[in-house]
Amino acid sequence: MEVGHGWKHLGALALIAAIGAAAPGTAGAQCLSVDTGDVYLVAEGGGACKARFRRRDDCRRDLRVEEDNVELHYYDLCVDGVFFGSFQAVKVAGGTHGEVEFDDVPDKPGERQYAAGWPEALGAQIEVRDSAKVAVKNRKTATTTAPPCTGALRFSYTSFPYEP
Repeated sequence: MEVGHGWKHLGALALIAAIGAAAPGTAGAQCLSVDTGDVYLVAEGGGACKARFRRRDDCRRDLRVEEDNVELHYYDLCVDGVFFGSFQAVKVAGGTHGEVEFDDVPDKPGERQYAAGWPEALGAQIEVRDSAKVAVKNRKTATTTAPPCTGALRFSYTSFPYEP
């Protein structure tokens, strides 16, 4: 069963989230399949940001967040107050772009682990904030100057909307 895109029935979030209570990848686990499609987050400044959450019927999850035309620096992704990770916006033809993707079983270049204890993005508060992580010139790594998820709010969304 596939839950499609939509904006009308936000009350169904609790029902859909409750159905997927089994642990991802657990033998015999069964969940309601969900694909939110791309949903734009509310901008607190310039640029645009969209997110997509998918849950398969075997309970595997993935979450992708993309930013376009934002300032060149690091951003923190926070879901229900849990720090998922930082990502960097870089120059691309025609502007800037930053992207981060999490999967229960990361099998593509650039995907990160969607940790078992992390909240499911469906029905959660999603925030993209300025990161305290800063690039250090002539180094391949960055340094962090403050706790994650405390920077200025750039994009947010209270939950993925969809229509059952």
